[in-house]
Amino acid sequence: MLQLQEKNYYRCSKVKARGKQFDASIYLLFDSTSDKVILFRTTSDHVHHSMPEKPSRISNEVKQAIQELFELKLKPKAIMEVLHEREIKPPSISQLSNFLRNLKNKTLGSTSISLGEIEQWCIESIRSSPESIDSPFVASYEVIYEDDIENEDDDDVNVNKCRFFITTKRLLQIAARSKKTHADATYKLVWQGFPILIAGTTDLDRHFHSFVMTVCSNEKTGF
Repeated sequence: MLQLQEKNYYRCSKVKARGKQFDASIYLLFDSTSDKVILFRTTSDHVHHSMPEKPSRISNEVKQAIQELFELKLKPKAIMEVLHEREIKPPSISQLSNFLRNLKNKTLGSTSISLGEIEQWCIESIRSSPESIDSPFVASYEVIYEDDIENEDDDDVNVNKCRFFITTKRLLQIAARSKKTHADATYKLVWQGFPILIAGTTDLDRHFHSFVMTVCSNEKTGF
């Protein structure tokens, strides 16, 4: 049967095509038997008050609270719990993850080397121990891929982990004679986004002498 009329509907671009539409709407009726076009319009006003609210951005106050908890080494789950305890409306999980990722990149710098490359570099360094007593080399390392982690109670169960120790033969000789060891990490000194841990000893004049540099992707004592 030949269609003599055609309707063109118009909708507000603020809502999804398959979602609930506003009460206010219009459509045009084209009649093939004439050149006339008829406009049909509902009596409802076109307003956006009934639009579903988009997820709001994280406020500066909440960002400040999250950053303080991040500096305390709290994990995302613990951060959410603390925000609830403080009666602070927490962001969504995805918002929190994105914010923490950006915060970590800003604080530590972005990572541009893969875990496999780190592992291979450590293996080659250990195999080729230098002859010079002042040439650095990897004395020990550990790499754990997320698929190898069996402790489901670990908050970082889905995170790759690595740590390695760099020193020289002369520095190891100093360490062997030392009776006390001092270690500290600072976010001002990073490598590939990970904080560097410096360990050493002090002499009778309270001068610090480092004998090992450590890079550790995970700062928990259990790793």
